[in-house]
Amino acid sequence: MNGWPEAEVHYVSSLPPSVLYLPSSALLPLSSALRLPSSVIRLPSPARLQNVKIPLYNLILENIPILKQTETMAFTVRDHYFHKAKKEHFLARAIYKLEEIQKKYSILRPGNKVLDLGAAPGSWIQLAERSVGPSGLVLGIDLKPIEHNFPKHVITLQGDINDRDFVDSIIREKAPFDIVLSDMAPSTSGVKVADAARSALLFERALEIALGALRPGGIFLAKIFQGNEFHQLLAEVKKHFEKTRVVKPEASRKQSREIYILALNLRNK
Repeated sequence: MNGWPEAEVHYVSSLPPSVLYLPSSALLPLSSALRLPSSVIRLPSPARLQNVKIPLYNLILENIPILKQTETMAFTVRDHYFHKAKKEHFLARAIYKLEEIQKKYSILRPGNKVLDLGAAPGSWIQLAERSVGPSGLVLGIDLKPIEHNFPKHVITLQGDINDRDFVDSIIREKAPFDIVLSDMAPSTSGVKVADAARSALLFERALEIALGALRPGGIFLAKIFQGNEFHQLLAEVKKHFEKTRVVKPEASRKQSREIYILALNLRNK
């Protein structure tokens, strides 16, 4: 069957709670990249796959604790930017990535309505709310609670971006937005193909939300790990926005595969 790993696979009829989701293009190199025995790699039955309308498969990796899905990154980078953020009372070093993009492209402006996906602990909210001012609105969403005390023009919600009812209710009540931000990243395993594939899924969902939440002419900025899906997703972004930029902020770690896609001027639907 095209797109399946050449290694022997074992079919199972039910999926356990801990599942690693991968785009189909990541499956072929996965068995050799992980160097796992065939008894470790399991796929759903072909009957289940025939009903999947988007190119995603559920890959079950058993007995590999480092690959289990978690909500947070497995480590904290304690570098110059980490200490600078502490000194300047920011919630995370990630603020300097957005700050660099803001200085170059001026994407955040007074009065803007901003949707921040994966916003915890809230450093991007800090910069966004100062940029849009009290006449604007910043709405941050994360699986984890965002506990910082922000000004009144900031709303924080705890919820899952994959919960469509939850996201749709936000869009109905608060859209259209001028900007959608996403600094979401999966918990990393050290296996580049797996990490990049999971990042691609987060980016793809952020883009889907942005297309439903933005006004015409709106802006989308999101993180993605460099991998097999990158160019396909960049091409998809270009279909919907008049201008795109690929940005690697100085505050990103040099060894990190993370980059940002900045999309300007959403086309009229």
